[in-house]
Amino acid sequence: MANKTLRIYHNNDNKEDISKIMALGDSDKLKVVSQNIINEPLTATQLFVLKDRLKLRANQLFNEEVESSISASLTTNTDEVYLVEILSKNPSWLKTPIADDGKCAAVLSQPNDVLKLLKGDLSIDGHNHMENFDKK
Repeated sequence: MANKTLRIYHNNDNKEDISKIMALGDSDKLKVVSQNIINEPLTATQLFVLKDRLKLRANQLFNEEVESSISASLTTNTDEVYLVEILSKNPSWLKTPIADDGKCAAVLSQPNDVLKLLKGDLSIDGHNHMENFDKK
C-alpha cells in the first residue's frame, strides 16, 4: 500500500507526457495523483506553498507564453502576493507540469524529470536515469 503521495499539477496540454509521468512515478510505495489545474485551480495559499517547495519566486512561475506575450512588467514584478493572486485567477498561466511530493517540488521539462524528484536529487539527469540507480 502506498504511504507517500506524489501530486502532478498540469493543465492537460500534453496528455501523453502526463501519462508517462504518472507511469514513471507509480509504485507500491507511492500513490500518484493527477490534478488538472484548469478544472481544479490552486488557491493562492496552495500556490504560495508550492512556490516555496519549488524554491522559486512568484514571477518565475509564469509559463513561457505569458512571459513572451503578456507585459514584461508582470513577470518582472516582485510583489509576491499580487503575482500569486494573478496566478490563482489564471491557472493556465502557471508553468506545468509540476511534481510535488509534499516536501519538495519540481517543474518537469520532460517526463523522466519526475525521477529526479523521486530520487531526491534534482541535479541528476532524468533522461539517462538508469545511470543514477545503484546496480545491485
